[in-house]
Amino acid sequence: MQRVIKQGQTQSLLLDSHTVLSEYLQRWNTRLRVARTLIWVPRGLLVGLLIALIITFISRMRPWLLPEEILRNGLIAIAATGVLSLVLVWLWPRETHFSAQDFDRRFGLKERMSTALELGSGQLFAPKVFVTHQIEDARIAAKKVNLAHLLPLRVRWLEVAVLVLSLIVFVGSLLFENPYTDQVLAQQALDREIDERIEELEGSREEVLENADLSEAQQQELSEPIDEAIENLERDEISEAEAVAALSEAEQELREMATDGMSSDERQALENAGSALQNSEPSSELGEAMENRDQEQAAEEAEELADNLDNLSEEERQELADQLEEAADALESTDPELAESLRDAAEALREGNTQQAQEALEEAAEQMREQGQQNQSQADAAEELADDVAESRREMIESTQDDASGSEEQQQPGQQQPGGQQPQQGEGQESQGTEQQSGQNQQGTGQTQQQNGESGESSEGQQPSGENTEGQQPGQPAEGQQGGQQPGEGQGDSDSQQGSQGQASQSQQQTGASQGQASASGAGDTGNPSGSEEQPGGAGEQPGPGEINNNPGDEDMRDFESVYSPQRIGDSGGEDSEMSLSGEVSEDEGDPINEVFNDEFSGESVVPYDRVFQQYQGEVQKALDSDYIPIGLRDYIHAYFTSLEPQD
Repeated sequence: MQRVIKQGQTQSLLLDSHTVLSEYLQRWNTRLRVARTLIWVPRGLLVGLLIALIITFISRMRPWLLPEEILRNGLIAIAATGVLSLVLVWLWPRETHFSAQDFDRRFGLKERMSTALELGSGQLFAPKVFVTHQIEDARIAAKKVNLAHLLPLRVRWLEVAVLVLSLIVFVGSLLFENPYTDQVLAQQALDREIDERIEELEGSREEVLENADLSEAQQQELSEPIDEAIENLERDEISEAEAVAALSEAEQELREMATDGMSSDERQALENAGSALQNSEPSSELGEAMENRDQEQAAEEAEELADNLDNLSEEERQELADQLEEAADALESTDPELAESLRDAAEALREGNTQQAQEALEEAAEQMREQGQQNQSQADAAEELADDVAESRREMIESTQDDASGSEEQQQPGQQQPGGQQPQQGEGQESQGTEQQSGQNQQGTGQTQQQNGESGESSEGQQPSGENTEGQQPGQPAEGQQGGQQPGEGQGDSDSQQGSQGQASQSQQQTGASQGQASASGAGDTGNPSGSEEQPGGAGEQPGPGEINNNPGDEDMRDFESVYSPQRIGDSGGEDSEMSLSGEVSEDEGDPINEVFNDEFSGESVVPYDRVFQQYQGEVQKALDSDYIPIGLRDYIHAYFTSLEPQD
């Protein structure tokens, strides 16, 4: 009985000692996690800051995010990495056995804790006296551990300093203006505009699919341009020009369908069938109507042909059968029902069954009439759909132009204004208008002189082109002079200014001379083309061959290195003919002295035509919808770029 009581006391003592050792391990683990928190949480925050700085750097190297978006994403990255490091420190599992071994190494306990825990848990077997003494020895050693000395709570101030410095850099980068902010705002506005256009296109497509007047094939055919436009608009990083081009392409395809309600394949097949029928005298009118894609007229002609079959000779019937067979072959892929009716009529004619041939032609006439009505419904739907796409395209262009106008209104005086005119600071609007008008009038006068073969001569009283009065624009007449204008030309009103511009444009077209030469002759910033050193009637001399006058005033005169620029490339004789059209500069004997192209270059600098055409088409469509192109030229521009479209 006493032995049993003694064993129970021993067992209770072992359990109590094991519990005490477990409490020591738990306390040490908490201390270790706190110490690791002071180290790893700043490191986690630093990682988040580095991610935020990378985002900032990328956003300042290319258009990506706005400053508020950078701040929001940066704070999210910092908070996420900080919380993640905190969670990992406190929730990372530490098994009791491995914790005991770790603290034995850290505190120099010589495996007392791990051995005592193994004995107490029954993993090791030993005499009870040894077990009792071992656990008690481990408890006494654990009690003597000085946590403040062996496991101090330290902050790594160097890492904290790097963290603070990174935070300062991040905040400072947000305070400085991002050069791509306007571009990002424009792209975001474009993305919103594209999303609206996609939504409108999807609504239009749903209307087409719900149109009961259209067959399933017609609905699918009308939906294809819309689906292609939506697919192009959903591409990543699509530009405004490409978006406009996608809408323009869809509109153009729908406009083509709106003419007669046919696809290009159907139109071509009907024309081929009509051409085949025109080879026979009895069916020539039917063939002409089909070739003109007038299905209603073709139906009437087919009925009339059916009525006249009895009046045809046997030879004419056989010939007509061959033509009907050929027309059926042309229509087989696009209109198999009509092709079958024409083929039945041909077979009946070959067999001499006129009645059956008449019924087949009447059936074909009814099919053409029904097809014409369906095509008309499809044409109406295509026209309405094209109008919707055109309206979406115009809204996109107008929205973009409004954004551009808002940006231009924010320009400071002295920045480049639309049209390439640079306003001068400190000058009134009236003075600026006078300078522009005078320069344009002189340009028109110089071009007119070039047309009449009077290059190098100036009207009496004109300011010499090589001498500019200080404070004047190049080409502006001197005080008290009219800049070489005739009386009544360009006297300060807008009508005269426009007339002078028109005169310059007309002269340039008639003579075929480049605008740069005419402008130079009128503006007074080049030498005398005739070779004389002075302009007649001028008080000053032209700049020499080694001088250039870029700005008004003698202080702006400076030397420059002459560049060879012949006037008659490829002509014979004289110094002006040294450069030939082959791209080589030759000596008098004809031997090349400088090769323009490098034969060692083996690569190619080409871009596939179909990759850039859509962007060009978008820019052209934008220009056509603006007010900067004369109305008389828009049709020519549209026709030109239409002719450049890639052929499938």
